[in-house]
Amino acid sequence: MLGNLLSLLLLGRLADQIGRRNTSLPAIGFGLASAAVFAAAAGTSWLFAARLLSGLATGLAAGAATARIAELYSGRTEGAAARIASAANFFGCAAGPLRKAPARKPRQHGRTRFILRETETADGL
Repeated sequence: MLGNLLSLLLLGRLADQIGRRNTSLPAIGFGLASAAVFAAAAGTSWLFAARLLSGLATGLAAGAATARIAELYSGRTEGAAARIASAANFFGCAAGPLRKAPARKPRQHGRTRFILRETETADGL
């Protein structure tokens, strides 16, 4: 989130200034660098750096994609491009967790279960 937020705030209009292609290519580069850092991560700091690069790539790509959507919907109703770009961003952010949630194994042991049992005992259940 931090990389994405900084990228959107500081570089959001970059696609308007230098063009979509000139913005998209670095976004792809940052995405590939992020994947390499994720693959080579040897600790938490590496994961933080990879997430930062990933957010930077996403922010750059979002600016370029929003500029393209604005061009495609320029002749339509006022605000259509903004609504479509916002919806695409929100659905894109939700797609990963929704796709991975069913594959996640429920936790069988651990503190949560222990607290639940203590609560049941205290309530006399």
